[in-house]
Amino acid sequence: MQKRGQVTIFLVVGILLLIIFGGILFLTSKVQKNSIIQKELPLSLELRDKVKYYVENCVQETAVPGIYLLAIQGGVIYPDDPTKVLLTENALINYAYLNGVDQLFEVKMEMDLNKYIQDTLIECIDDFSLFQEEGIIVSPQDEIKINSKITSTSIIVDVLYNLKVQKGNDTLTINTFSSKVNVPLRAIVEDAKEIINLQKDNSLVDFSRLSNLNSFVTVEPFDESTTLYTLTNNQSSFVDNPI
Repeated sequence: MQKRGQVTIFLVVGILLLIIFGGILFLTSKVQKNSIIQKELPLSLELRDKVKYYVENCVQETAVPGIYLLAIQGGVIYPDDPTKVLLTENALINYAYLNGVDQLFEVKMEMDLNKYIQDTLIECIDDFSLFQEEGIIVSPQDEIKINSKITSTSIIVDVLYNLKVQKGNDTLTINTFSSKVNVPLRAIVEDAKEIINLQKDNSLVDFSRLSNLNSFVTVEPFDESTTLYTLTNNQSSFVDNPI
């Protein structure tokens, strides 16, 4: 295992790579979002529905890469403690079980996802510049507040964002938005906890029991004290990428 000082240095590098990776995903999704707004948004939608659609589409586009990062890093986006993550050549991975203590917490996952969306949503919205050509002025009245909730089959992202919308003499306010991503993250976490329980019960895991889980599991010894488990689930709204 690496010394703590080395871990801290590599952790900074890992987080920088995470930000770059997240930025690439964000820029890709933003191009797609602009295309949807400009080409697919029905002209018959009322002003309220048009702004609501735009914001909720942005919530969806920023939540998806955040959820993906949360999953591939083992339940964290922003590690609180560099001694509780494993740094490999290609990834930063949260320990699910370390020194006899479980490390998977839904509350932490939701908090990290909230922060990720908070940090990227404003850039996706882009000052509502797409509405300016239509003579629509959208003025934020408060800061964005994000509340993500992991459920059995999906992740629901509720957003409180107080907006004043004006077009000519018409003025209205909108303040609540919501988006749902159909991804069974909780089921994957429950499978991971089942592996932890098997490890607790036996010094050696009975790998035949892993076939009973909902996720496809691959196992790779990392060193004499660490084993990497990869859990893959195809039942999600990620079109080409399992989580």
